Amino acid sequence: MSRVDPYRRTLVPIGAFCATMSLSVLSMRALKDELRREMRIRRLDVSMEQSRKCAEMAARHIARIPGFREAGVVAVYAPVRGELDTAPLVSELRSRGKTVCYPCMAPSHRLLAFHAVDDETRLVPSRLGIPEPTEDMPVVPSDRIEWIIVPGLAFDARGGRLGWGRAYYDTTLAAKPLALRVGLAHGFQIVHSVPETADDERMDAIVTELGARLTLARTQLNMRRKR
Repeated sequence: MSRVDPYRRTLVPIGAFCATMSLSVLSMRALKDELRREMRIRRLDVSMEQSRKCAEMAARHIARIPGFREAGVVAVYAPVRGELDTAPLVSELRSRGKTVCYPCMAPSHRLLAFHAVDDETRLVPSRLGIPEPTEDMPVVPSDRIEWIIVPGLAFDARGGRLGWGRAYYDTTLAAKPLALRVGLAHGFQIVHSVPETADDERMDAIVTELGARLTLARTQLNMRRKR
């Protein structure tokens, strides 16, 4: 009588397992790419006047987030391709005597460097067309940055964020765990659920022209990891 291996039926051929894994990765990539395409189109449909008003309203909401008054060094971004303008927020930051810094992409890795900037006209386009500080501007050590204003193509109420897919912000945020992360976007960029992978970093707050929402995302993640 032949013996039956009770575990044999639970085994999955390696080829089938790899195919399943590849399909999962491809499906996630497709979901992200589709959402990126949709949001790029919708952002470019926003008029300059509407975008200006939204940026002003969002800046007021950010100023009401707990801890804003105490934050001395805030990193912002220079908007491109329909991103919500940070100019009203920068004006508010400088009126309160805060240091404003902008990111700069390094050619050899995906960790953003930040430089203090007191005049946005001195920013120069990078190879991706994003205005950046020049090397002669003062470097701001990562442990001095208290808030990081983060752009994105889509966000959700959990703090999930969808960027352009180059991982510059995800890599940088993972290396700056103490800085408060504030996602800034138009109201229509908030979706029910952003497709996420393990390397995607979440926001502590999401701000649009409609208001500010604290996500408690990292608190919840840390609680799950401790269990």
